[in-house]
Amino acid sequence: MRVKKWALMGILCGKAQKAYKQAVALAESGSYEKAAASFKEAIAENKDKAEYYIDYGMTLNHLGSYKKAIKQFEKAYQKVDNKISRQNNKRLYYGEALAYYGIHEYDKAKKQCDK
Repeated sequence: MRVKKWALMGILCGKAQKAYKQAVALAESGSYEKAAASFKEAIAENKDKAEYYIDYGMTLNHLGSYKKAIKQFEKAYQKVDNKISRQNNKRLYYGEALAYYGIHEYDKAKKQCDK
């Protein structure tokens, strides 16, 4: 039996969204290591969601993994100019600022805040 392409995409996106929602709940409860694992799972299922990378980066900041967090924020940057991308970019700049502050690169932290 052949599965239609759109049906397969729905299944994959559903798995990614489920893992993402679980990760957010874990992060909100302070279970950052478990949240990080769930964010990685969500990203493995859907590499196109900036929100996944941003929230994973924020979780890595909570874990003190600042350099890893910066890499996740870099993956989330969106060049498109619309309301959602501006909101996402604003969140990732904030996350990067926190990460740079965490590794004592204060000029870079300030630069991200200025964006």
